[in-house]
Amino acid sequence: GHLETGSATWRERVEISEVAVSLKKKTTVGGDGTTPLMETLLGGTLPGVTLVDGESLLRAVRRPKSADDLHGIRRAVGAAETCLADAAAGAVAGATERDLLGRFDATMGRLGVTTPAFDAVTCVAGPGLRALPDDRALRTGDLVHLRGGVLVAGWEGVLARTRVVGPATGPQQAAAARAAAELGEVRHACT
Repeated sequence: GHLETGSATWRERVEISEVAVSLKKKTTVGGDGTTPLMETLLGGTLPGVTLVDGESLLRAVRRPKSADDLHGIRRAVGAAETCLADAAAGAVAGATERDLLGRFDATMGRLGVTTPAFDAVTCVAGPGLRALPDDRALRTGDLVHLRGGVLVAGWEGVLARTRVVGPATGPQQAAAARAAAELGEVRHACT
């Protein structure tokens, strides 16, 4: 028999592997993006299963998107967009980074989405790279980095935005104008 794990989560991969073992014959399990750690863990847990790289197969069969695929992708991106917009709406002076994370997660729950693609990032931009929100209160003029993703019916929607707390300063407005102009040049070059 042959089973394909696809872009399954760790729990789903273990469940798929348990099904494979229940077939009571030597089984091949293919996965995409399987890390060496995952391969070692599955190999040690399921010694009768042959693990193979299924990424090239998945790329070949998944390249053309069906109408159902596009619907699933739009649902996932739409959910991520709604969650991120709600977090961004909370980026006001006095709110904390964790407040924004809570808004993202609460919106995800209201939408019936139970699995984030990763822990959302809701941090004030600064000289160093940060990805873990804390209890820091937002101040007027802060740039807040918002990045979040959700999994909806097997599809991943991921977005990132930067928002200013309160009105943008002159230098922030100038930087935004430069970024928009450069993005316009990239778009033009691609058409």
